[in-house]
Amino acid sequence: MPLNEQRKPMMLVFRVGSDKFHAFSIVAWKVRSEHVVEYRDGALVCDCQMFRFEGKCQHCQVVEPTIRHYVRAAADWRKHEKAIDWKTADLKYIGVGDETQNHPGVLHPEIGDLSAYDLVALLTLDTPTPDLSAKAADQSSWLNPARIYAELKVSTDQGVSLVDSAVKVAGSAIPALTKKDIELDDDFDENLTGANATAAPAPQPQSTPLDWKKVKRPKPESFYVRPDDWEQIIYTMAQGGNVLITGPSGSGKTELAYIAAQAMSQELAAFNFGAMQDPRTSLIGATHFDAAKGTFTNMSRFAKAVAADRGVVLMDELSRDRGANAHNIILTLLDRQGYMSLDEHEDSPIIKKGEGVSFISTANVGMEYTGTEALDKALRDRMDAVVYMDFPPKEYEVKILLFRCPGLRAGDASKLVDIATRQRDMAVNDGEFVEQVSTRMLLAAGERIGNGMDFESAVKYCIANQFSNEGGDASDRTKLMQIVQKGGK
Repeated sequence: MPLNEQRKPMMLVFRVGSDKFHAFSIVAWKVRSEHVVEYRDGALVCDCQMFRFEGKCQHCQVVEPTIRHYVRAAADWRKHEKAIDWKTADLKYIGVGDETQNHPGVLHPEIGDLSAYDLVALLTLDTPTPDLSAKAADQSSWLNPARIYAELKVSTDQGVSLVDSAVKVAGSAIPALTKKDIELDDDFDENLTGANATAAPAPQPQSTPLDWKKVKRPKPESFYVRPDDWEQIIYTMAQGGNVLITGPSGSGKTELAYIAAQAMSQELAAFNFGAMQDPRTSLIGATHFDAAKGTFTNMSRFAKAVAADRGVVLMDELSRDRGANAHNIILTLLDRQGYMSLDEHEDSPIIKKGEGVSFISTANVGMEYTGTEALDKALRDRMDAVVYMDFPPKEYEVKILLFRCPGLRAGDASKLVDIATRQRDMAVNDGEFVEQVSTRMLLAAGERIGNGMDFESAVKYCIANQFSNEGGDASDRTKLMQIVQKGGK
């Protein structure tokens, strides 16, 4: 079967524990991303970028408490409407999501012992081959999630197609299931409905800090951070210290903070200093008046995060604090004193920083960033480590685009990075641009191109239009489009 026939992205989800799931996104017969979905305090959370910034994502939709569109066999996999509940289901089932997420479902073991390639073909091709249909209808074999999971992991880790020999070897190493392994009974459907659902247990808080040496760096094809930078960040967090991450806009500073907190299994509380209209109220709390209670004060969310036993406090866009009021408030938190005074409160209590609380700050530093304030020496001196987050090396930036932009072709990803590399070189070495093309811009363009938008149209609206048009033919926008026309050469 030709590899270019899979046009529809497909998601397969596996339960890997009582409250944890792995979601694989497959495009063009290759796993493009892998994310972890889990229950925390009874709620679903995901480690993907969309969930971090929007609180919801397509991966969670396939792990909703009860999923309909229940599948029993290959011949009628789109027709069943019985429910299955992930909280009571065991590890014999695979969740399925299509590109629209309108019909998430669960595959029944009777669909047949298929390889990951065969299963994706069955679910995405409008007219599966006769051989594939016969294989799926074979009632002597059983769908084996362990086999498919192993094959998808090889595709993920090695970046190879689902028909690669390494994938086939991984699948063949998994023993086939028997009917005894499945043990289906007559009231199987009723046992898996929401009526018998039980709440997923909340994960217990970690009592001891992680060994910073054992915290794994993210895979560079999904998010690139230099090994020594990662080591400094993780070490500082483990010691309850302060990290400052600087670098150009769109290079991934904020996302790095989220990834590091997740790797350390710590909750992250984010505060955007550039959006604070009244820093004292945002950081300390507000005074209120009630006819019955009289005057009272509420402790701010920032103060509560600081006083927690452990966690990460993200001070985003620290250089955008207007007037340095916020900087003065946090100075005593960032040094050995480790406290803040809630002066607005009636008894002016002192809040001590939790022993396991660390601070990560992000800042854009430079003349090109209007609306920013220089970080004074007193504040910078309180940072235990300062990390400069640059754009990824070219070969990894291409991989990141392919990893995060389903449907994007390798040639288009390379062309996007060539354009960015040339423009950045002209900005840094020749001074011909004030700003640089960011990875964030490339991802926005790559997503559109992967979904079928014209290359030049995506580049125009996601990248070129971000630059000034002042100066006509000599403007930054015009010069950038000239780079685009030359393909970044």
